[in-house]
Amino acid sequence: AGLYTATQTLAQALAPRIRVNAIGPGPVLANIHQTPAEFAEEVAGTLLERATPPAEIAAAVRFILAAPSMTGQMIALDAGQHLVWTPPHEAPAQKGPLKSTAQAPPAEVAEDKPLRRVFVRDLELMASVGVFEMEKRYEQRLVVSLDLWVIDDYDGHSDALSAVLDYGAVVANVRAIVETGHTNLIETLAERIATAALADPRVVRTMVRLEKPDIVPGCRSVGIEITRGR
Repeated sequence: AGLYTATQTLAQALAPRIRVNAIGPGPVLANIHQTPAEFAEEVAGTLLERATPPAEIAAAVRFILAAPSMTGQMIALDAGQHLVWTPPHEAPAQKGPLKSTAQAPPAEVAEDKPLRRVFVRDLELMASVGVFEMEKRYEQRLVVSLDLWVIDDYDGHSDALSAVLDYGAVVANVRAIVETGHTNLIETLAERIATAALADPRVVRTMVRLEKPDIVPGCRSVGIEITRGR
């Protein structure tokens, strides 16, 4: 999501002199932290159950160069990985509307499964958000905090990032949502962030806190906090 948003934004900003396109690869080669078995598991988790050979990526680059009318596009050469959020052995995402709740966060066990809390604190982003003309014309600071209650199926031994929820990916998703374009209400941004967090089937509940520190004189910050769950 972050790559595609950046591609679209740069394509608009740099046209007509420069075209901007992207390639989103899936598993191509094992990274230095992966064992062959872990890489094989990642490949098996794609929709087509295959890796993407480097030659295929090179062919896509040649196509982009040979298509001068193409800009702002991302080619996902990932064997369908962007359509499959989890490996086959994990449960699929629950469907249906998200439920709002004002209750306290869940206990450390839900449905007989232990939970791990992953959090992001005071992420500062520049955002185009607000209903006033000044807010529509100029970006302002937005401070984002996030708590995620995650089904804790970590075995305590694996040292692979794929074994846990990657908070770096969570931050990238938040950044992509906030920087997509102008939003009138921070309530809208909070709901989008919560929905994106709950798209991972391991996340059973999330708390999203958004603060605008520079908009009301005399206040350290103003904002909202929501809790959403399945």
